[in-house]
Amino acid sequence: NNANRTSLKPVDAISYEVGMLRVPHEIRFADRKLAKHEWLEIEQHPIHTANALEALQCVNQHSLLAAYQTHERCDGSGYPRRRKSMAIHPLGHIVSVADTYAAMTCQRPHRRYSHHPYHAMETILLERKTLDRNIARAFLDCMSLFPVGSDVRLSDGGRARVIRSNGSLHTRPVVVPLDTDGCAGDVEIDLALDDTLKIIGIVEPESPAAAA
Repeated sequence: NNANRTSLKPVDAISYEVGMLRVPHEIRFADRKLAKHEWLEIEQHPIHTANALEALQCVNQHSLLAAYQTHERCDGSGYPRRRKSMAIHPLGHIVSVADTYAAMTCQRPHRRYSHHPYHAMETILLERKTLDRNIARAFLDCMSLFPVGSDVRLSDGGRARVIRSNGSLHTRPVVVPLDTDGCAGDVEIDLALDDTLKIIGIVEPESPAAAA
């Protein structure tokens, strides 16, 4: 059926950055601002990815196009073709939101620290020009404002770790309390059902310099 023909398999999305292997190592792992000609090398990697996946002959055309358009943005600021919203495949919009989140929350050679998942989600929700708003909202429903794995502060003074989202209840996910050593307990607290508790903030990870 149409749903099956346009679906995106996880294995497809995992392979969407394979084209980066064609970018020179000294550019991929540069711990500095890239020169214009180096950025042009980076902007070619979706083309390399599409060529590699097409050669496999087992990736459907919808997934192939999504891989090619992973870095396109609604306002035409993306690459490799500077496509705007209406020219981007729906799966391309989905992958671009996920890619933006991953880029902010993963370590990169050119910056010392990754962004906290909460700040990454906040940035995505505030972005009005480059990302599809409906996809961003669906992403929020899936991840919650405090994404899975985030450590948060509760109104009772305790700390907890988010383990599940609660759909449209973006600020009331399911959490497990943490002890003084930061270890998670066995008791789950569904903040959608417990109105005596709420999240009042996030626990920022300790920087390497502070830990030293």
